Amino acid sequence: MRIREIRITEPFRAEVSESELDPIPGDGNALIRTEFSGISSGTELAVFTGKHQWLTDPNYPSWRFPFRSGYSACGVVEAVGSGVTGLEPGTRVAYAGNHTSRAIRPARSCWRVPEGVRPEFAAFTCIVRYGFGAAARVPTTMGRSVVVQGLGVIGQSAVRAFAASGAYPVIGVDPFANRRETALLGGADAVLDPGDNFPVALREANGGELPDIVADATGVPAGVVSAMGMTREGGQCVIVGSPRGTVPEMNFYPDMHKRCIEVLGAHGDFLFGPIGARLGWNVDRAMRWILEQTASGRLRDAGIPTECAAPSEAIDVYDRLLNGKDTIVSAAFDWSRG
Repeated sequence: MRIREIRITEPFRAEVSESELDPIPGDGNALIRTEFSGISSGTELAVFTGKHQWLTDPNYPSWRFPFRSGYSACGVVEAVGSGVTGLEPGTRVAYAGNHTSRAIRPARSCWRVPEGVRPEFAAFTCIVRYGFGAAARVPTTMGRSVVVQGLGVIGQSAVRAFAASGAYPVIGVDPFANRRETALLGGADAVLDPGDNFPVALREANGGELPDIVADATGVPAGVVSAMGMTREGGQCVIVGSPRGTVPEMNFYPDMHKRCIEVLGAHGDFLFGPIGARLGWNVDRAMRWILEQTASGRLRDAGIPTECAAPSEAIDVYDRLLNGKDTIVSAAFDWSRG
């Protein structure tokens, strides 16, 4: 079976190529026709620009050019292998899949998409899961004030997870107006531009106080420092974006230690191993929570993605996500298009 797939062939270069896929899914697997695949603008742009640390790490030999990009998709099951129960042809599923027109995935790693969940949004749920980690890492969210700093797709996901978990108010912070508007669609109670009057505006939006929880989703090391600075004494600062790099100067005593701030790492991979078990989560539970909360309307899907593109437009979409943040927040590839 001939399939199409997107590969990042070298820094700043992406193309659609064809390859062969065995149409027989094999024991325990499902053959899926992809409808949409969501773009992870953090991980994929780090690869697209050649900056992702794993590209030169010998412990990750598969992270080399040409790179099969993407890890979150939605599609319809076409066939299943022996031993598969509860998943029949015609079922729409969300799964961790590359940008490809068809895929074979373990059936246990495919999650049924409930009625009422748009396939375009379902294609992002494996990405949304990473932003969801910000809320999952904090023991109590209900009634606690939250700031999400950085409103790319991970920040948008964190806003939605905190809002669905009962946090209040949920405040989004980003310099781009379109990202702030998208956060309001996702359930943010207020949005702020980190301009000159930001410290005053932040307190005004939160009843005169600093927030209980700050989630940094910028992916910028300096963002961690600013996130700690806006966390109230005794509060939690959650690092949910992947900060690639170092901060030249950081004074832990006044910024963290003396203020008794708890700094929490929230990389979404914690769901796959013993860390998740210790924290009461695993990937299956997280995916079912996201999908069911979306179906119920408690987790808002509005604004994700902000647009869909043909796979042939991959290089243009990556470039706009990198250099045109004021025009695009998130994008999915529509595999019904050329």
